[in-house]
Amino acid sequence: MINLTRTFDFDKNKFGATASDCIAQFGHLKVKSMTVFRRPLMQASMMLMNVVTWGEVQKRLDNSPYDTLFHLGCYIVLENGKLIEIDKQQTVKIRPSKIDKSKGTEFMDVPINKNISFAELIGHTLDFMGKNKFFSYDGRKNNCQDFMIAVVNSNQLGSQSTREFIKQDTEFIFKNNSYFEKFLKFNTDVIGGVERTFLGGSIKLGKGVTDNFELEDIAKSLGFSVTIISRDEPQKINHNGYYIINLDKSHGGYGGTHWVGLIIRGKNAYYCDSFGAYPPEMVSDHLFDHYIVHYNDVKYQDNNSDACGMFTLGFLRFMLQNNYSITKFNNIFLKMFVPNLKKNDDIIIDYLKSI
Repeated sequence: MINLTRTFDFDKNKFGATASDCIAQFGHLKVKSMTVFRRPLMQASMMLMNVVTWGEVQKRLDNSPYDTLFHLGCYIVLENGKLIEIDKQQTVKIRPSKIDKSKGTEFMDVPINKNISFAELIGHTLDFMGKNKFFSYDGRKNNCQDFMIAVVNSNQLGSQSTREFIKQDTEFIFKNNSYFEKFLKFNTDVIGGVERTFLGGSIKLGKGVTDNFELEDIAKSLGFSVTIISRDEPQKINHNGYYIINLDKSHGGYGGTHWVGLIIRGKNAYYCDSFGAYPPEMVSDHLFDHYIVHYNDVKYQDNNSDACGMFTLGFLRFMLQNNYSITKFNNIFLKMFVPNLKKNDDIIIDYLKSI
């Protein structure tokens, strides 16, 4: 077994908090199964690429063997039943997840015919690619497909059919189109990340009431998973993680009116309402009975704003990125916003798009 402790400690900032925590917690467990997925690019992404290339991408796609372009990744199931999603967008993403069966997504099982741990799977890929290629992205030469090929090749998994399933020849897009290649190099993964960074795709990074499904999708695109509960379900706050609480008492999908954020880390609870309000009684009773509670009392959302979901996601992502520092929350996050609260909707959306 490869000793990966030094590697992961050294590159923790490059892996990111979610991936590092995931590997630290589950790295020793054996991989029991692997399923590679390929997911069609969303229509919005195709529209963007065609705008950038004056329709050239669609013309070349029409003259290729393919009906669409795909984003590649895989799901692995560990010996304890935990499902982990691994893919490469603008960065390598490793996180607990659920299987996404979006329309048009295709799957191929990859037999696991050896004893290999989760940490070994990642470590072999890192050694095979080298740190520079593992952590960097190039839309033409080092994209999500190349990453998945490295995963299976470095771990001696799969067959030629697996590799053919993964590797879609996208060279026809770039041929004699240097502007498009430069555009991708300085932005994000055409086979995955462009949906969020530029148009949001089916992920709504914008003003307006956000439902629980959209919140889960956006959180996932930002590199973490959330547990969504209503205000009268405080008993579900029982483990380390990221929570979004619906302060509307209605049930039936939590399509409520105001979202707030909560992080549980050991004995500490970090609660943030963008209206600067104290936690409601049922939530506060549970929190103060079990945790040391830190809460925000600064209002940075306008009364007429319905962007509370975006403010909540911004809080959760900032705290994850900054090691749950209250000092940085006060001195950096809160100071992003301005006294004219109506302008803060645009500020939080710009912040999320910049990640």
